[in-house]
Amino acid sequence: MRHPLGSSLLVSPLVVLVVALALAPTLAHAFFEQFFQHSEHHQQAQAPPTWDEQLEA
Repeated sequence: MRHPLGSSLLVSPLVVLVVALALAPTLAHAFFEQFFQHSEHHQQAQAPPTWDEQLEA
């Protein structure tokens, strides 16, 4: 039998991880929606940088 404190210390990060994985698609979708709306709004003035340029910057 494992000590209750040890198992609770193990369970907490797992719960956080599961919640993060569950929320990740929603947060990512909302972020990209805002990002692409913002970039489309300013597309006339300046073309948005490519993914390679963003990674280098």
